Amino acid sequence: MTNKHRTTEDHGLLLRPFEPPAAPTPTQRFFKRFGTLLIALFLLFLLLVYLAPGYDLLSVLEGKAASDVVVNHQLTLSDGRTIIFTPEVFTQLKTLYFENQHQEFSACLLGSQTATVYTLDRLILPRTYEQDVFHVRADLCPKETVIALHSHPYKHCIFSAADINYYQAFAKINKDGLIGVMCEPDRFGFYP
Repeated sequence: MTNKHRTTEDHGLLLRPFEPPAAPTPTQRFFKRFGTLLIALFLLFLLLVYLAPGYDLLSVLEGKAASDVVVNHQLTLSDGRTIIFTPEVFTQLKTLYFENQHQEFSACLLGSQTATVYTLDRLILPRTYEQDVFHVRADLCPKETVIALHSHPYKHCIFSAADINYYQAFAKINKDGLIGVMCEPDRFGFYP
């Protein structure tokens, strides 16, 4: 019968002397520390965003990225389209916005439209059935409306699912029209 156990000589072949890893170079140490610091700062940012102010901060930041500020009564969208407000319409919108801080409002903006320029020179208010700080239910804007607009709470410029549904209904009436959200006195988001 043969011995199934290995002998000391066999173990000697399996064991090698311990060689400590080479010391990292100063460049490697720098990048390791820098990477660790970046990861720590990113995790701290996530922690602050979700635990301190909560979802609202992300919504505000996202809304800033998805909206534009009116300068000299006009704004240019990321796709090159330009929206021009007459001073009267812009003043009316700002007045409506300040008067309705406690609730949303709807407005139909009329005017002219070319392929890339929307000029808004009239504003009408549709019949409104229900309003609160996060919701407005009103009649659809008429066919000649260039932009169907409503307000959102301060600094919340992101379109909701209800807003997208409204756009789909409005597009059946005016396929070239836009919907807009007014989320600050001079900040708007538009879809599509």
